[in-house]
Amino acid sequence: MMSKKQRYWLGAFIVPTLIVFTFYYAKTSVVLYQLGLKANKYVALNVNKNSGVRKHLLKYAEHILQYSPRTHNISYQKNDAIVGATPSLVLTPEFGKNSYKIIKVKNVSQLLRQLNLAKAGDIIWIAPGVYKLIGKRFPVKHSGTSTQKIILMAETFGSVLLQLDSVEGLYLTQPHWSIHNLIFEGVCRYDNNCEHGIHLIGNADNTEIINNRFINFNAHIKSNGRRGDFPDNITIRHNDFYNQSPRKTKNPVTPIDVVGGNDWLIENNFIADFALKEQNNFTVSYGAFLKGASQRGKIVGNVVNCAWNVPHQSFLDIRIGLSLGGGGTAKAFCQDAVCDYEHKDGVIENNLILNCQNDVSIYLNKAPDSMIKDNILLNSLGIDARFSITTATIQNNQYQGRIKARDGAWIRNINNKNIPLNDMQTSFIADD
Repeated sequence: MMSKKQRYWLGAFIVPTLIVFTFYYAKTSVVLYQLGLKANKYVALNVNKNSGVRKHLLKYAEHILQYSPRTHNISYQKNDAIVGATPSLVLTPEFGKNSYKIIKVKNVSQLLRQLNLAKAGDIIWIAPGVYKLIGKRFPVKHSGTSTQKIILMAETFGSVLLQLDSVEGLYLTQPHWSIHNLIFEGVCRYDNNCEHGIHLIGNADNTEIINNRFINFNAHIKSNGRRGDFPDNITIRHNDFYNQSPRKTKNPVTPIDVVGGNDWLIENNFIADFALKEQNNFTVSYGAFLKGASQRGKIVGNVVNCAWNVPHQSFLDIRIGLSLGGGGTAKAFCQDAVCDYEHKDGVIENNLILNCQNDVSIYLNKAPDSMIKDNILLNSLGIDARFSITTATIQNNQYQGRIKARDGAWIRNINNKNIPLNDMQTSFIADD
């Protein structure tokens, strides 16, 4: 008769072995994929926190779990096409109308001077070159109008590189600014010091950010309130947002980080590689979110690639594609100072979201009256809707994983198509 210790070790061997055979013969099961993902996360989180027998068992489990159902990263070729920044996108400010005045700048001091002096109807036209801007932030002083914006631009995309050694970057507190054709690159020695490429705050309504590239920031575009005002009616269209490595910071990493503000349009952007440096614990980052009691935001026609050129570091590296609600907001930072909901009447439509393999592509957190439609979601757990205030119509999506209502959320599931885990296109080009 076996001793208690012998039965323990036999069980420790047989149970994981049975699990792996179950995994092997059911690789297309979403349920088993999710269970395997949870098990891998548990092992990754605990293996280095234990020693002796426990560590050996976790190491054995880690080996066994290599045979659990896994998906493969989908490569994406970003060509000169319909999403993101591109030289072929023709921008035509109406120079001849409404008395626009072109002001050409050729160096950093001229550029900073014009950020302070430019008024409605001015175009700050930056000459080709590299401009290194050093300072906490670079504020603007004046506002444009609905018929005469203040335009900051290069003649062609790629001709002007703004290298920012700056915490907050371009600091917009005034309405009716329009920013075109620029490359913003964070060049700080420490990632904590390059928070934003552009920070919209307070009364920065009706801002347009079109056909730019933002590289190596924590929150490339950040928006929040000041003294009760929040930026409304913002357009972010045809931009690139990505990082070249995981960010070594304890601050949030989300390329488009919007807290409060109504009627945002985030359209036809390319968003990728937004990872926090993993240090033996869970890290969570998002491609874009709208939260803080904001309303009527539209996230449309974007490509979000959670792992484009920066692979997941481990199962603890959580990257979520798009969210209405993000991780939630403290009441002090909410638009209504209550935050019963995070985002209301939001739309996530016609996006391609790839490779958020350790979690979901779309997350709805306290997001009433949401519409999620016509998206393609590959290599992820799918969609989560959470908390009883969340109500969502989820319609005409093609997805891998599952669509799940959690903690009392209500969803209306219409004509969605589940793609089996083993039936997955392995590469996309931008025209797809």
